[in-house]
Amino acid sequence: MHQFKESWRLYLIEILFFIVSFFLFNHIYRISIEKHAQYSARAMAQIDAQKESEPRGTIFFNTRDRRLVPAAMNEKIPFIFIAPAEIKEADRDRVLETVAPLFSLSSDEWIEKLEDNRSHFNVVDLNPTQGIIKKIKDLKLRGVYVGERLKRSYPNGELGASVLGYLTDEYNTPRGQYGVEEAYQKQLGNSDYPANITLTLDYNLQQKGEQMLDDLMKDWKAEAATLIVEDPKTGAILAMAQKPGFDPNTYSKASLKTFLNQNISSVYEPGSVFKALTFAGALDAGKITPETTYRDTGSLFLSGYTIRNWDKKSYGIQTMVQVLENSLNTGAAFIEKQLGPDLFLKYVKDFGFGAKTKIDLPGEVVGNVNNLKGFEQLHFATASFGQGIAVTPLQLITSMSAIANKGILMKPYVVDRIEHEDGTIEITQPSVTRRVLSEDAAKKSADALVSVVNHGKIGVVPGYRVGGKTGTAQIPSSKGGYEEAYIHSFVGFAPADDPKFIVLIKLVRPVGAPLSGMTVVPAFRELTKFLLDYYSIQPTR
Repeated sequence: MHQFKESWRLYLIEILFFIVSFFLFNHIYRISIEKHAQYSARAMAQIDAQKESEPRGTIFFNTRDRRLVPAAMNEKIPFIFIAPAEIKEADRDRVLETVAPLFSLSSDEWIEKLEDNRSHFNVVDLNPTQGIIKKIKDLKLRGVYVGERLKRSYPNGELGASVLGYLTDEYNTPRGQYGVEEAYQKQLGNSDYPANITLTLDYNLQQKGEQMLDDLMKDWKAEAATLIVEDPKTGAILAMAQKPGFDPNTYSKASLKTFLNQNISSVYEPGSVFKALTFAGALDAGKITPETTYRDTGSLFLSGYTIRNWDKKSYGIQTMVQVLENSLNTGAAFIEKQLGPDLFLKYVKDFGFGAKTKIDLPGEVVGNVNNLKGFEQLHFATASFGQGIAVTPLQLITSMSAIANKGILMKPYVVDRIEHEDGTIEITQPSVTRRVLSEDAAKKSADALVSVVNHGKIGVVPGYRVGGKTGTAQIPSSKGGYEEAYIHSFVGFAPADDPKFIVLIKLVRPVGAPLSGMTVVPAFRELTKFLLDYYSIQPTR
């Protein structure tokens, strides 16, 4: 009897063990088999979502104290997606009743997404509100989820946008467009080893420059404005801005014109700023000295045309420095004549006009100096004071930098360094393009430009020697001739004896201001004061 009871007890235990094992096995099976579609679909959905938003290197602004400020970065943002393979047919009605009304998709579109079992995931909303996200999470519906994707974010909005460019995900292939995003696509967009890039652009200086352009546009009801600040000794671009600008976060709302970097992709007649280069070339060639004189009659007749000074006045006996101080068109034509067409054209090309600067940005144009190919005397005379030729703002400031840099022309650049994922760092080394002027000719040209600023008084900064030249150029008409509209510009550097920076400001179609001295020169003076203080440059006199 006792033996029977023991056998029965063992039998019950075996039955219980079998039942528990069965249910445990069934549970495991259900998880591994039945739930596999759910987990697999969800995982694949997340993987596919990440494929559409691959990691991308960060772009940083620089600062004087080497503090890095993110200019373009990756940001994790939520999105709503469904995993069709995970949603049973019996659950579709509930999805349509509770989820579909939260979004703008039609019923047919929803049904199409739900029946698309070939896709691991279907996006419902790429930019859901926090309210929608909460509702989806609260519903806890199988197959309807909140995921995360990487989005290119530009935390400073319009700041530096013309240099940065933007990122587009057209055809699910993220790719940089314009600016650094395009020029350094290979480094930034390397899905396995994305690199980080630090710009030469100074965050604080960029802010100051863009605010100044906004003020100029507003004060003078101008059509557009551009600014460049460059280190003449290295070619590093410290600030580059334009207005109107665009926000790369919402690039689809902007026009093509705002995408293009007007500092490198648009041309204009530089006007009287060019007289400084004509002067420097003739000085270098030994054709004039600062003290060389000529008699100004106020006009010059060439090839059936009359060239007059900007103010229609005659100045009598003038030195070459006075030609710059009074910005005499006839004086510039006199200097060009001393050079002759061959030498003049040589210096035009040596200064970099008619060719790209080869800055590390896409979209640079070469300008237009074709007027000088035919050796027409009139064309050379007008080119001497910046009329009849077309240049980019970058070409102009780079050429003027040669005067500030003891006669040496540097290659401009906007990327300071590239930091790779393995820790290696590529630092951009300043590159000499060519020597344009002798050191002596450059110094005498710089001194002459200091005299120009002192003569005009508006650009003077007490305690510092500042050199520079204005330009007020009429805008060519598409119908021939010129409009009664102007471009104001100024290029200046400081301290003149050892320049730490050179600045170009350009203002298009200002209203109510006939001369650059009223608009861009005061702005230059304000920015120069800021720069001298920012870089702790002590007074020189």
